[in-house]
Amino acid sequence: MAWDILISLGLLMTASTMAWMGVRVSLYPARSKTEKNRHRVWFLVLGVIAAMLTIAQGIRNEISQKELLDQIAKNKPTITVQPAPVTVNNIPAPPVPSVTSTPKGPAWKWERSQPFTTASGSYVAAAALIIANTTLSDLSFKLKCDIPCIYDAGGSIEFDNYSGVIAHQMPAPDPTIIWVKVSKPGILEKGKSVLIAVKSQGGSQPTILSVNELKPSF
Repeated sequence: MAWDILISLGLLMTASTMAWMGVRVSLYPARSKTEKNRHRVWFLVLGVIAAMLTIAQGIRNEISQKELLDQIAKNKPTITVQPAPVTVNNIPAPPVPSVTSTPKGPAWKWERSQPFTTASGSYVAAAALIIANTTLSDLSFKLKCDIPCIYDAGGSIEFDNYSGVIAHQMPAPDPTIIWVKVSKPGILEKGKSVLIAVKSQGGSQPTILSVNELKPSF
């Protein structure tokens, strides 16, 4: 971050110096060949410095973008499914009638809601109410919005007891996608819910389109 600031300051000073020299040469033209050559050398040196700073800034931007993408890939939540143990019994089991089992639904569902508090200033907010169908220990959620938005800590709560939520937003290259990792509550029991709010700084109302690519229940 410090190098980026220094490079930006260097570009600013180089551009300002070249502009000042251009104005000075226009108002007070060189009277001798030596003075003209001195002006040419100064413009050449400043141009080379500006080119080198621009190249350095581009290289650092590319490195920062690669590090950001690597961090997103590293923090992306994964779900590991362990196969259920199989017990083999030597005694033949008695015949049982055929039963068609009902498939289980997802571990959680979500609904569109309003944030717990009204955002101030020019912020316009929306929220997703995530309801656990079973006990959840991994509370990592990827929210997709229709416009660029950010996580709203003030509007997010543990819905059932109205206590605060501790979460942090992980970086994402798409400004309409928010990765949120909830650390409090650490576990969301079956039937409990947590409200995750987002907000935008523009005058448009954001709409949450999906959570972990899952559409709202209604």
